[in-house]
Amino acid sequence: MSQAPTTMPQGLVRKVTAEAIGTFFLVFIGCGAIMVDTITSGAITHLGVSLVFGMVIAVMIYATGNISGAH
Repeated sequence: MSQAPTTMPQGLVRKVTAEAIGTFFLVFIGCGAIMVDTITSGAITHLGVSLVFGMVIAVMIYATGNISGAH
């Protein structure tokens, strides 16, 4: 006897989606800054890369923090 598949609550779907979007942008933009720093032989420097990561986190907290709780 098989059971019908259960669905996730709508609030959980929104939270997971918000976290996935935030993680995508953090990895995409943060690692992109590292690649640009490598390609340009250190033009951005470690400080610039760390600022990019910090700014992405700040923007994602403002953009999706009310949905996911900014975890």
